[in-house]
Amino acid sequence: MKKRFYRKIMSAVIIATMMMGMTSCGSKISVPDDYNYDDLSAYIKLTDYKGIEYTKITGEISDDEVKAKIDEKLASGETEQIKEGTVEKDSVVNIDYEGSIDGVKFEGGTAQNQELDIANSAYIAGFAEAIVGHKVGETFDINVVFPEDYGKEELNGKPAVFKITVNYIIGQKKADFNDEWVQNNSEYKTTEEYEKSVRDELSQEVMSTADNKEDGGIQQDCRRKRDC
Repeated sequence: MKKRFYRKIMSAVIIATMMMGMTSCGSKISVPDDYNYDDLSAYIKLTDYKGIEYTKITGEISDDEVKAKIDEKLASGETEQIKEGTVEKDSVVNIDYEGSIDGVKFEGGTAQNQELDIANSAYIAGFAEAIVGHKVGETFDINVVFPEDYGKEELNGKPAVFKITVNYIIGQKKADFNDEWVQNNSEYKTTEEYEKSVRDELSQEVMSTADNKEDGGIQQDCRRKRDC
């Protein structure tokens, strides 16, 4: 990859030099058929170029990146009830709620065992956000305002109070990372061998992306930028 990159640069420089020479003095420039692409010092002399930067891609992978990839592979697809902890911005929770306006409960404002994805809530604005920071098992009140165009005359634009109870946080169940799991889910025998294979895999992805960029591709390095 490195050699191909330098060949591209040097070839472009040779072509530019030939065109400048033919334009300025009209003389013909011949290049030997057997010249060495890796050492062009015998054929051209470059001036000092400033402001050109090149970032060398090493393919080095951090321990945190390896761990994140392994955690992703350990996820079984099953969920579990987490009975302690604090609700975060990306939590999925199970709640009970009871809504009232001016101290009076309203129709459709009470429910139990409702699953709520905090980051992707379909509830009215401010409802899910107000639950963040509260703990599992806690009961508390939140204040919200229904939109003017909510669709129900008795609720449109009305301020409401909801009593919330956080029953539990819904988590992704993960398998234990040990030699037994490695042997049952890969061709390797130990966690050390598996970690090395994951590191090599991620490194190859980085280098492949860099290779595509040098070949004129427009792919972005999304493995490094997790929010792509």
